[in-house]
Amino acid sequence: YDITNYDVSAISADTPYLNSVTHNNDLWLAAGKNIIVSTNLYHWNLSYEFAGYYAVELYGISYVDSTNFDGYISVGYYKQYQSSDNVGVILTSLDGYTWQNPATVSTPYALHGIASNGTDIVVVGENSTRFMTLNGINWTDVSQAGTSNPTLMDIVYANGLFVAVGSNGEIQTSSDSVTWTTQVSGTIETLNGITWNADTEEFVAVGNNNTIIKSSDGITWESISLFVTEPSAYDVKGDTFTAGYGPEELVPGQVIDSLQMNVFTVDVVDGQPDYGNVIAYKIFTDYKLNTQYYRLSDASTT
Repeated sequence: YDITNYDVSAISADTPYLNSVTHNNDLWLAAGKNIIVSTNLYHWNLSYEFAGYYAVELYGISYVDSTNFDGYISVGYYKQYQSSDNVGVILTSLDGYTWQNPATVSTPYALHGIASNGTDIVVVGENSTRFMTLNGINWTDVSQAGTSNPTLMDIVYANGLFVAVGSNGEIQTSSDSVTWTTQVSGTIETLNGITWNADTEEFVAVGNNNTIIKSSDGITWESISLFVTEPSAYDVKGDTFTAGYGPEELVPGQVIDSLQMNVFTVDVVDGQPDYGNVIAYKIFTDYKLNTQYYRLSDASTT
């Protein structure tokens, strides 16, 4: 197989969805409901499974090589049975197979992304939540309360700077993992991911509605979106809701379209077409609630 032809892999684990993937040497790991592992990208096996939980979602997984930690970190949230509270979760593993019990972090918010500068390891998540560790075991809350605390979806470290991106075009930067500054991204779209392009020495962030922005310093950003969204072919709109039993009642809608055609008619003489007398009509057809309306005009003889 190659990068232009993708194959379907066999997954021998109960994992109905996957959100993130990471790689180191000959080991690939993916995280979602559980964590699965592969050494060849074809066969995937269960690496970690939550037990006794009502809901679990792991949003991020990364290989981290820092001074005091060399291994894998996965983040997300879980909710226990008979509890309505979410709990942010951080899992760590040195080999990708044996995982430590979820680290104790005091937050009800889901965590999404992981990054390291070689010493500090930072994870980010909902409500601008940020935790930092030096060893993968002891985590410190480095969140900063603000007037708005958007969800941080991803984080990267490069060029001496942590850069986190998230909802409403949020971009936060830090040089020390503790003090964070909000930057102007130039967009209000949610930014879902960020990476460092070593070839061009630029940060590149992507988000909803084909949003792509870049920056060489993490502070000044410019749009580089190349996609054009075509307008909808049809405008489907329900009738005005004036009466009924409730919002669950279905309201009829309509699709309106116009089509112009040239139709040619030919006289038939003794059962044979007479091409000497061809009449051309321009027909406008409107489709409205499956009813066709025809208007004949501009008749001419050719």
